[in-house]
Amino acid sequence: MKQLFLLTMIVAIASGCNAQTPSTDNTTETPETVETVETPETAADSSVETPEPAIAYVNFTVDVTTGIYAEPDANITGLNGFYRYNPTTNEVEDVLFFDQSQNDISEYCENMTLNSDGLGLNGKCVMPGGEYAFGDAVTDANAPESNAFGYLFDAGPGGEGVGVVTYEPATVPDNASEDYPEVATVQEIVQGDVMCYVTLTNAEGQEYGVGATFEICEQQDNLLGQEVRLSYEIFPVQDCPSIEPCGRVRVERLIVNAEAV
Repeated sequence: MKQLFLLTMIVAIASGCNAQTPSTDNTTETPETVETVETPETAADSSVETPEPAIAYVNFTVDVTTGIYAEPDANITGLNGFYRYNPTTNEVEDVLFFDQSQNDISEYCENMTLNSDGLGLNGKCVMPGGEYAFGDAVTDANAPESNAFGYLFDAGPGGEGVGVVTYEPATVPDNASEDYPEVATVQEIVQGDVMCYVTLTNAEGQEYGVGATFEICEQQDNLLGQEVRLSYEIFPVQDCPSIEPCGRVRVERLIVNAEAV
């Protein structure tokens, strides 16, 4: 209480001093200007766009080592496929898998997960009468510990076995960084089995042969002979001898949009 009373007295005295009539000295001191230092905005700058995470594609092939599918006369044409995933989250976004008879059974391959490096599926493709298992979903004691594969069917004795899965990342093509023109004249458009093929010339007359999505082929009547502004993206295409899917993809840089200038 004494300390509080003493502090009150000091404040009162100071206030009384401030209330005194100022001296006849008219000289006034100009307060110093505080220099403002502007801090550059970084994280708060909403104009900086964060690039979309890349999507990776991986082809895989199964080598069966035991069971009926390992027999010389099994005539296996499938047991392969590919998947795409987000390397940032390591989440599978799509799986395409062909069984031993080249039937697309992708709809049965649900809730697949990946190894930490993105190379290696874990999970099952469960269908009426049997299942295919990948990675840590393989329970057979004879299955290899890494890149494991297993199958089990109710077709009688011998309807089960194991194997090994080989994973091969689909590499980005050499032309991914090539300086394709942003504005060019469309000279020719040809539809192929796995993509559309476009011939371009720039303002200097230099010619380019570029792949495109099938949607560009559908716009052929409106694009031929026109000067257009082009957009490109890295895109997966079937790496097959024909238009029929074969369970394997490669990655190409394709025209995905063309607008008349």
